[in-house]
Amino acid sequence: MSWCHQRCLWEAMHAALAAIDLPLNNLNASISDDAFLQPVQQLHACGLTTLNLEANSFSGTLSDEWGRLVHLQKLDLANTWISGTIPDALQDLRNLTQINLSNTWLTGSLPGWLAQLQQLEQLNMGQTWLEGTFPAGIGSLKQLRELNLEATGLAGVLPGNLCQAKGASKLLQLSIRGNALEGSARVLENCHNLVQLDISFNNFTGQLPASQHWSQLTMYHANNNRFSGTLPRTLCQYSPLLRDLDISNNQVSGNVPDRIGLLASIESLNLASNQFTGPVTENLFYFPGLRRLDLSNNRFVGTLPTYALQFTYALLAADFSNNSRGYAEYPDAMIKAMGGHNNIMRKACHMHAGYVLDQEGDSWAVAFHDADDAVAFSLQVQQALARKGSRPGSSARRSTTDTAGSNSRLQSVSAALLNRFANRGNKSGSLVSPMGSNAAGLQTQQQLKALRISVRIGIASGTLHYGSDLQNCTVTHRGKELVSDVANGGQVLIDEPTFLLVKDSLSLLGTVSEAGYDDRLLQRLNQARVVGRLQQQVACVSCLDRREASFSSPLPEDEPQDYEHDAIVVHMGRFAAETPLAPGQLPSNTVEEDAAAADAATAKGRHKSPGRREAKDAAAAKDSNAAANAPDGAAAAAAGAAGIPASKADGAAGVAAALAQRSEAELELLFSVKKGASKASLQVQQLHLYSIASPGMRRWPEHTQDLGAALAWAEPVNMKRGWAQLQKGFFQAPGARRMDLTPSQSGHSRAPLPDVTLVFASVADSLSFTAKQSRATVRGVHAAIVRVLLAQMEAVAGGDGYLCRCQEGDLKYMVAFEQPHHAVQWCLLVQEALLYEAWEPAVLRHPGFEPVTCPDSGRPLFAGPRLRMGLAEGPPHSVLPDHSGRANYSGPSVIRAARFMDVAAHGGQVVTNLELLQTTGTAAAAAAAAAAAAAAEATELDAVVALHLGQFRFKGSGEYEMASLAHGALAGRAFPVEPPRGKGERLPGGVSPGVAVRDLPAVALRPPLELLAARLRHVHQQQGDDAKKR
Repeated sequence: MSWCHQRCLWEAMHAALAAIDLPLNNLNASISDDAFLQPVQQLHACGLTTLNLEANSFSGTLSDEWGRLVHLQKLDLANTWISGTIPDALQDLRNLTQINLSNTWLTGSLPGWLAQLQQLEQLNMGQTWLEGTFPAGIGSLKQLRELNLEATGLAGVLPGNLCQAKGASKLLQLSIRGNALEGSARVLENCHNLVQLDISFNNFTGQLPASQHWSQLTMYHANNNRFSGTLPRTLCQYSPLLRDLDISNNQVSGNVPDRIGLLASIESLNLASNQFTGPVTENLFYFPGLRRLDLSNNRFVGTLPTYALQFTYALLAADFSNNSRGYAEYPDAMIKAMGGHNNIMRKACHMHAGYVLDQEGDSWAVAFHDADDAVAFSLQVQQALARKGSRPGSSARRSTTDTAGSNSRLQSVSAALLNRFANRGNKSGSLVSPMGSNAAGLQTQQQLKALRISVRIGIASGTLHYGSDLQNCTVTHRGKELVSDVANGGQVLIDEPTFLLVKDSLSLLGTVSEAGYDDRLLQRLNQARVVGRLQQQVACVSCLDRREASFSSPLPEDEPQDYEHDAIVVHMGRFAAETPLAPGQLPSNTVEEDAAAADAATAKGRHKSPGRREAKDAAAAKDSNAAANAPDGAAAAAAGAAGIPASKADGAAGVAAALAQRSEAELELLFSVKKGASKASLQVQQLHLYSIASPGMRRWPEHTQDLGAALAWAEPVNMKRGWAQLQKGFFQAPGARRMDLTPSQSGHSRAPLPDVTLVFASVADSLSFTAKQSRATVRGVHAAIVRVLLAQMEAVAGGDGYLCRCQEGDLKYMVAFEQPHHAVQWCLLVQEALLYEAWEPAVLRHPGFEPVTCPDSGRPLFAGPRLRMGLAEGPPHSVLPDHSGRANYSGPSVIRAARFMDVAAHGGQVVTNLELLQTTGTAAAAAAAAAAAAAAEATELDAVVALHLGQFRFKGSGEYEMASLAHGALAGRAFPVEPPRGKGERLPGGVSPGVAVRDLPAVALRPPLELLAARLRHVHQQQGDDAKKR
């Protein structure tokens, strides 16, 4: 039976098809044709309520037949070719809540019967050929929230009832720009709920409208009218969310009111082409988010404040790496190649509005007004140079044999290349030769036929004051000396200010190719993202379940990063660098424009645990009384555990002095001063470096000789003399070297990732602490915890450990380790090191943070924040850079570690499953046996013990036998019998909680020197207190 002979019953079929959404297609039909209307009417009879055909190629006119679609609630025919007038039959569509006929060829006048559509919430008929006067009845639409009648040719005045009675209107968005409306616009002051207001390009006169009820207003456009009077103080005082204010091209006069400084959210302020007089108030330059300010064509007098004469710019420094050999062996070819590559640089510079500050030989210095332009320039240059070196038909012709065998060689060569890039075995960037003698001969011939030139690029951003010397400013120095000089050929390094400026533009930067921005690709990606967001909203429940596996998963409403098409930024590490002082410059440990240096403005010692400072203080003070009272056995045990010869450890004072000497020697080696330079002429600067790559730079190559260019962006930083790495980068995270970040369309298969031990840590009762304490106190506690976490990683053998994420607001942390016994050692060291932090009195007074000592030995058990810790091991599904460029793990092991901490650990407790503990004990015992100091030398304070916690069931992670870990120094800690409430439970039966784990190999910690010094200091203090009491 055909559709023409079917009869749909509304009661039975109303849920069959409720909406047709077909925007952004190339559908072509006449909406007045029966062949189009009959199927629409039949679908309407079956329950159709939404018809969205926006941005298609429909034509024709709206006939009276459209008035029969009485059940329609949403009608969208915008951006089509429909024409004619709006028929009166549409007044029968009383259920309409949204109607969008904008950007069409409709003519005639706005019908007065629109006032009868009382359910209407959105009315959009802008950019049509409609004309006439403003419909007076629109003000009676009580549910109307959005009204767009821009560029329709309306004339006359605004109706007095447009906003109904005071405060009754629900209108949020009003756009009537580009018409011929006149008279006063102050009737709009009765629309109390406005969020966006655009009345620009009309003929309005009188005072600018303003209301004390516009607390939600974010956009106010009244430019290109004939408004007069002064800028309303009411607008400045009662619109704290206003971001965009444009009243240019009017006749507004008087002084700019001081209350304009109350517009704390303003980003764009345009007061141009008015009649403002008087001095420019300095409040105009206090806006933290201001991006655009236009005061031109007014009558201001006086001078601008000094701090207003500054601007932000990005400095790009580039030079071609490893070209001296090319000039020596092939001078003619090298000159020709350099000419072609310089042309690439000039073309990209012109496309992205760059200004060449300096070009000397193969070195370039280019200034950009915007960091996005500097990064886009760099991505285009790197891809164009790589394309030029590997383009078929160039001087580097590939033989049929090499091309056919390249795919098989890619798999064998890639592992060696990734390992070399991770361990930095060869800093010259040379490629590994293809296997086989014939392939080696072909590679040699190709190197003789072609010269592959690579360029290293560094970008630094900052604020310059008016009149600054671009050649000698701090930003230029940082871009050349601290960023570009440590980059590798084919790599783009950026500093942290640049990263903060471009991290929200990665989708746009991902469309940069060797020819510049790809607008078509950008359009396709935007359309795909719109569809993706709609699908995500439909499947929000499953979306939440998927994202639960990631520690840093964004909220559902946030836009996730598209690793397939976006540019990727990875954190390469935090570094300390010694740089010479400029003449007359005072020593400084910070870079003014670097946002990250604010919380790390001290020397290396501050990033260690406080024990290092305590050891130096103890040695300097030389407290003879405390040293004399220290027992020789404790001093000898500490000396043995620290690896200090007994001859040099004469009592506690000797141990402290030896520790202090060891610390000074390490610091001297860390920040070595060049021969002939004094420390007074050097300064230590700390900076974060990032590597950025577009999809074209990460694409898996088709030939082995292109592997170097494809993987160059991932090479480690070339640290210079006087540099030290303070924090690991993305590719130093466990398993990150094995993660394939190439776009999936390359077809390269991904190898399984190795097992990684993940540690989740959280301060117990953090919600209460952060709610009751000040922001400064919480920030100080967070900084101290991070300092301890990083310091104890240095004590772990082999430098294992990577700090993945920190959440300051919740005091939560995630750390990854390659070996599980290293994770256990680190957790126990952190638990003890937190005891000796110099916590503020307000922190120690917080309930649950009070100091607790062992009643028998007097040793500290608790002091300050108490970390809950859970350990789990397993292969992650992926290791990807998060929004800050750090490694973000996802997979079942991530959920498992979080569940262990949440369900089984109290504050100050370290828990894991028994299977991992047994593996850890065996590995740790083997490592201790192979070490120079055997476990027998360790004191009872360092012996590791494990206690059963019972069998647990964790939500989404199965059942595990759990155990609690501690070492002798903290063995006296007592925890509640019942586990904390979380997403799991302890099962009845099994081994009783508190029973020691049997058959665990003897394992002992090897505390770092700083922790040993902290123990000694506590012993000295305790003995001194006892002496005073006696």
